[in-house]
Amino acid sequence: LARTLAQVVELRAADTPPATRVEWEQRRGELRRQLQAAWGEFPAEPCALDPRVLGTLPRDGYRVEKVIFQTRPGIWMTANAYVPASSGKAPAVLVVHGHWRGAKQDPVVQARCLGLTKLGFFVLAVDAFGSGERGLDKALGEYHGEMVGATLLPVGLPLCGLQVYENQRAVDYLLTRPEVDGGRLGVTGASGGGNQTMYAGAWDDRFGAVVPVCSVGNYQAYLGAACCMCEVVPGALQFTEEGNVLGLTAPRGLMVVNATRDGIQFSVAEACKSVAWARPIFELHGCPDHLKHATFESPHDYNQAMREAMYGWMTRHLKGTGDGAPIPEPKISTEDPETLRCFPGTSRPG
Repeated sequence: LARTLAQVVELRAADTPPATRVEWEQRRGELRRQLQAAWGEFPAEPCALDPRVLGTLPRDGYRVEKVIFQTRPGIWMTANAYVPASSGKAPAVLVVHGHWRGAKQDPVVQARCLGLTKLGFFVLAVDAFGSGERGLDKALGEYHGEMVGATLLPVGLPLCGLQVYENQRAVDYLLTRPEVDGGRLGVTGASGGGNQTMYAGAWDDRFGAVVPVCSVGNYQAYLGAACCMCEVVPGALQFTEEGNVLGLTAPRGLMVVNATRDGIQFSVAEACKSVAWARPIFELHGCPDHLKHATFESPHDYNQAMREAMYGWMTRHLKGTGDGAPIPEPKISTEDPETLRCFPGTSRPG
């Protein structure tokens, strides 16, 4: 491991930040090409979404819809749409989960959905491929990130890339909703969902506000650490470091959230390296304040203080109000996870 680390340090030792916008645009195009090659090709033509609402939960000031839609032919994404009762088109946030057993239904994930909805955002919470209601088994709690995720590699479809494409399709679905203002979209998640957030935000320019939580670090810190298959871009260190991926978000609003008592690969110290690398890229775009690094005294989590910071960031960049400072969380009450399932119990079609 020590020899590998030394080789990697040497591999990226000559990297320098871009000096001009022209230089960055050239690098940006090449980086997107390299990421696409690492992730595998995406379908040339998206399939029909064929969305279906399987049930609705009326609540005070909002409703929760149980939704499915097609991401690839015959592949269905299960989701919950949190729809505020207010009239007019609302900004929307895609919520992607990390490795919480309940996936989109988990109370940790529900909390941010409910807080955003109470603040007037349309929210779409989705199950990642292989987890939640999309596991091999019908019960919740399946972990997709080890051997199951690795079975995709022989066909050249890493789990990380598959999630990037599926989250693009989730945006496609959001744009079909009459309640959504398609010009004001955000994405957030923690842990593996934070990685999904970082890559979705870097890749899909339709996101105006991007908040990865407890996930940003440094690729070199991944070596020797236990990372989910969904967090690993094959061969990434051969062509880049994580700071350049963050830079792909510029000039849109990016807030990186880290916890002081997290694993080394997601630590504040490692994240600082990537944020520092991305900062000159935002400066080249004339918007240094569109990049923020928020740290919290906390273990690996997406706790209330983190959520309140996210609410402020989304409100600034998607509603055009406030200065991005934290917004207090409205009173929320999470549901029994089983209540939110598109296919309760073992009712999911085989």
